[in-house]
Amino acid sequence: MAESTIDLNDAETKIEKILMLLAEGTEVILTRGRQPVARVVPIDSTAGARTPGLHPGAMMPSPDFDDPLSEEVWTGSS
Repeated sequence: MAESTIDLNDAETKIEKILMLLAEGTEVILTRGRQPVARVVPIDSTAGARTPGLHPGAMMPSPDFDDPLSEEVWTGSS
């Protein structure tokens, strides 16, 4: 992945450039002077939409899932 470095003092005025770099797939490293402080990476748009019902029955809530919690849970006593 390509990488570009931008100082935090310039980041606010260069936000459009940062967004353009991210749209192109470039990772942006934000620095304070020469010290890196943050890494901004593009969102992986190839992930696609989630598919509901892909693994039916893989997760089953316990029968008491909707039951009220015990007093012990609320007070923290045992």
